[in-house]
Amino acid sequence: MNDNNSRWWDEAVGYMICPVSYQDSNHDGYGDLEGIVSRLPYLQELGINLIYLMPIFDSPFFDCGYDVADYYKVNPHFGTIYDLKALIAACHERGIRLILDLPINHTSV
Repeated sequence: MNDNNSRWWDEAVGYMICPVSYQDSNHDGYGDLEGIVSRLPYLQELGINLIYLMPIFDSPFFDCGYDVADYYKVNPHFGTIYDLKALIAACHERGIRLILDLPINHTSV
């Protein structure tokens, strides 16, 4: 059912990504946003149309990134705000929605 009254999430096929361990594009030992962009064709072949991305915000990483120190910055291990914008654009070009995990109920010290 794909009419104007349907909710997009009713038909979504999601894929959850833990960026730190997903795809390391610059060989520094950390997965990153550029690595995710490079894998979008593969993810699209799987038939997904939604990516749920675990936290990518700046964090000391004591709690897998859920201890956010700055909600306005991307963790340098994952890239820059420009890399995030490139990921968003690349997802949209492929009809893939992107949901960022935003842990607002707790923060870092």
